[in-house]
Amino acid sequence: GYQPKQYFATGGALSLALVTNHSVTITGLQPQTRYYYHVVSADAANNVGYAPESTFTTLQAPPPPPQISAVKVSPITSQSATVKWTTDVDATSQVDYGKTNVYGSQTPLDQTLGVAHSVLLSGLSPLTTYHYHVRSKDATGKEGVSPDATFKTQDIIYGIKATPSTTSATIKWTTDDARDSQVEYGLSNMYGNSTTLDTNLAKAHTVSLSGLTSATTYH
Repeated sequence: GYQPKQYFATGGALSLALVTNHSVTITGLQPQTRYYYHVVSADAANNVGYAPESTFTTLQAPPPPPQISAVKVSPITSQSATVKWTTDVDATSQVDYGKTNVYGSQTPLDQTLGVAHSVLLSGLSPLTTYHYHVRSKDATGKEGVSPDATFKTQDIIYGIKATPSTTSATIKWTTDDARDSQVEYGLSNMYGNSTTLDTNLAKAHTVSLSGLTSATTYH
C-alpha cells in the first residue's frame, strides 16, 4: 500500500562519480516546511539502490534587518544638523556623514533601542553639502542601512535686507543661532563707519543707520 510522494528535483546534474560518501544540497525550499525525500544510488553495474522515505523540516527564516523609513534632516544650521528616522523594530542609532559618499565621519553609537531616532551632527562647515546615511541594529545585531542622501548647511548670516529712507536706513538679517549685532557701512567697500555693537544675543537682528546723505549709494 506504499504511495510514493511527489519529490522536488534537486536542480543539479546527476553525479556520475562513484563514491561511498554522498552529499546533495537542495535549494529553493520554503522555511518552516516539512519535506519528504529518499535517496537513490547506482553502482558501476547499474544496480540501483533506494533508501527508505524520510522527512525533514526546514528552519524558521531569520527576521530581516530593521527597516528604516522617514529619514529627514531638521533643523539645519551653519554648523550642525539633526538627522531623524524611524525603524519598524527597536534598534540603535548611528549616522555616517562627510563631504562625499565615502563619508569619513561617524557619530558615536547610541545603543538605546527604540523606533524613533534622532542624532545631532556638529562641527559642520557653513554652506556645505554633506552626504549621509543612517544605521540601526536590532537586539540580535542585524543592521539596516539607509541609501545615501545629502543636505546643505545654512550660512551663518542670511536674509539680509536694507530698507532706506531719505537720510537713514534699517538693516535686518537672521543668524543661524543667537548672536550679537553690528553693521559696518560707508561710501565704498572700505566702509569707514560702524554702528555700536549690540551685545544682546538674538537670531533676528535689526540695526538702524542715521545721518546718511540722501540720494547716495552706501556699501
